[in-house]
Formats: sequence, structure tokens, C-alpha cells
Amino acid sequence: MRSNKIVKTLANQIYEEVLSGVTEYAEVQKGTVATLAVCDVDSALGKISGIVHALDSIIKSVAVDGVSLPDFHCSVKTYESDVLKSVEVAVRGKKGVNASCKSETHIDVTENFIMDLFGAIMGTVYAIFYTRFALENIQELNALIATVVAESNVSYSFEFTVNGTEHVVESISDEKLVINLSTEAALSIPELGVFAGGDSYDDLIQEKSMKELETSIKTCETTTRLLCGDVKLIRDLTGIKGDFTKVNSRKRVRTLIRKVYKRKVENLSAVKEGIGYVSNTVPMDGESVKVFALVEKTSDGQLRTVLSPFNTETLFKVDVDAVGLAETAASKG
Repeated sequence: MRSNKIVKTLANQIYEEVLSGVTEYAEVQKGTVATLAVCDVDSALGKISGIVHALDSIIKSVAVDGVSLPDFHCSVKTYESDVLKSVEVAVRGKKGVNASCKSETHIDVTENFIMDLFGAIMGTVYAIFYTRFALENIQELNALIATVVAESNVSYSFEFTVNGTEHVVESISDEKLVINLSTEAALSIPELGVFAGGDSYDDLIQEKSMKELETSIKTCETTTRLLCGDVKLIRDLTGIKGDFTKVNSRKRVRTLIRKVYKRKVENLSAVKEGIGYVSNTVPMDGESVKVFALVEKTSDGQLRTVLSPFNTETLFKVDVDAVGLAETAASKG
């Protein structure tokens, strides 16, 4: 694994070398750039294609400590037909790279065209670069979590990912919670106590952190409880602050889930398949209880419970038929 500091140091060293090469290339190509605004559009786009190819070669030619920048795809188009005054530049990672790493930039055709194009490309290339190391760190953390979960003999699991959004929850069910991290947080994974080690003091920190993680996993009991802030590892990486003993912390769990699952269950009739939420107040033991659940509509039109109903104020599961609530809501809708 590589820490945030190491990755940024590598990124800066690579950038300095790449920038030097591109600056030299831009100086040599001043004459070519000057012709872009005076030749016909097709010819200009052909020349720009050559510039993109050259930048691609320069960017990929640099490696520091065996690390180089990732592959990318860059396309250039224009809506002009007579004289080329500006272009639209789309940059994205190639197959297998996080889909969120992409950009579209409007660039005017000026004497600084090559450096402006370089800037548009590098913004996305570095997003891919950082995401790559973030996912490598997450892979190691998820492997550790899987081992602890298996040894804890609990009925659920959880793992982390990076999806480029601000949502904490990637997905949740009775069996599994997937938590989304920022790239910055994922790059801080090597600093977690569970990965400490090397000398006697660090070994003690690692042992304490592992025991704390094991205890938290056994205590939580459900995937919804994991979102309450009781697990220090999750709290440290996501910034979720909470206390299971406090009502506000427990109520916030529903909000975190709703940010991802926005479709009401009664609206599932409008789609072939998908997941909707059930949010109802039901009578239980002489009291009105607010419950929340997730129900999936499968491709064959059947409904099934994904996340069992739970009391939003206690987070404990309740004996309520989520599919029955969904069907009642659909009939009223």
C-alpha cells in the first residue's frame, strides 16, 4: 500500500518531468498551432489529433520508482464548420478505470492551445492516478475485513469502495454494506491502526485496533447498525460521528440510506426492475412505530426484501412484512 504522502510525492515528481517535456514540445509546435485558426476545420482537427498523440506519448514516457501515469482516451470535436475557434475535449480512463474519472472541457484555439489541452488532459489523468492507488489500498483493507468477519461468525459483511460520489452508502442489504470513501480517505488507509506494525509500540497499536474491530463487528449485529458510528474504522474513514445510545445518531442511518435509494416503493411499477424504499408508521404493541426497509423488484416482476424492516429510532429489526407494505403502497399509488 502507498500512503497519501507517498502518492502525492510520486505525482509531483512525475508531473515535473512531464511538464518539462510538454513545454519543450509546445515551443517547437508554435507554428503548427498558429495554423489551426486559418486552415479548414477538418485539417485543423487532423493536426490536433497529432498533438493529442504526441502529448499521450510524452505523458506515458515518464516513470518514477517504476510508477507511471495511467492510460487515457482523449477525443476532440468542434461544432464549427468554417474557422476553428474552439474545441470540446473529452478525457476518460480506458477500460477498467473508475467510471467517475472523466471530464469535458471547452478550449479556445489560441497560441496557448497545447498547454491548455495538456491541462485538460492532466486533470483527469491524475484523478485516475489517485483513484488507482486508492483502490489498491481498499483491496487490502477489504481482505483484512473479510478475514475478521469470517472469524467473528456474524451474519453480515461490509467493505469499502471509491465511486466518485459524496454518498457514504454505495449499497446496503441484510447481508452486506458497501461504504463509499473519498479518494483522500482511501489513501489514508495505510495510516490506520490495523495496519500498524514494525516495532513493539506499533505492534501493540495494531493488536488493540484489531481487537477493537472484532468487538465492534460482533456488537453491531446488523448492517444498519454499522452506519451508526459505532465502528471506529468506519468512523475514521468516513467521518461519520455517532453514538448508538443517542436517538439522533440512530435516526441519521435512514437519511444516509435514502440518499442512495431515492425511489419510493410505490414507484417501482414504472420500472422493469429496481430497489425502492418503504417508510411507514405501523402499530406495534399498542404503539406507533416508524419503520424503514428496502424492497427490490426483480426482472420477472416479483418483489423481495433486500433490507429487512427496522425501527428507525432503535435500529432493531421489527417483525413486519416489507413486501406486504410495498404491495399496499403500490395499490394506493
